Amino acid sequence: MKLSTGFFCACILFCIALSACNTTAPTLQAPTLAPIATQTRTLAPTQTPLPKPSPALTQDLPKGASDALDDDVLVIYRKHGGIAGIDETLVVHQGGLLELTQRGGAKKSAHVDEPQIQIVRRMLEQKDFSELDELYQAAGADLFVYVITARDSSGKPKTVTTMDAANTPPYLGQLIAMLNQLRAQVK
Repeated sequence: MKLSTGFFCACILFCIALSACNTTAPTLQAPTLAPIATQTRTLAPTQTPLPKPSPALTQDLPKGASDALDDDVLVIYRKHGGIAGIDETLVVHQGGLLELTQRGGAKKSAHVDEPQIQIVRRMLEQKDFSELDELYQAAGADLFVYVITARDSSGKPKTVTTMDAANTPPYLGQLIAMLNQLRAQVK
């Protein structure tokens, strides 16, 4: 059976007319959500929640290191973490002796001139070191953690811990850069 061209055209026109009559699409309404009841806990005035440092930050220096800062020691600088799992501690002595202990206990040393030590000494004597927070923390994986133990401007031992991507004052970044320069001299 052969369909005529006129019948075929009439069917197409009929479909077009039908679709033109229904110009409004059905509207969907989003369901209305009722508020969820939340429970809040009020802390007593003496309770203050303390942030918990990451485990990497709690392994900073041997216990009592800041208390036993010898008079001969200017600063102890530890850098650990990163993808390679670096763990090294640089002890900078007042006379210019640099002692580096690396992961596994490997030790190296070098000696630098007094002018290089004097720059670090002056940085540590500034009140900026005394005013640093004890902890500058950031979230992320494979970040380096930096721990600096030295005497503040009043002569008391102080430890400052920070890590890559933490929001730190420019002074702390400069101090870390200086200590990294000293570290680079121990080969």
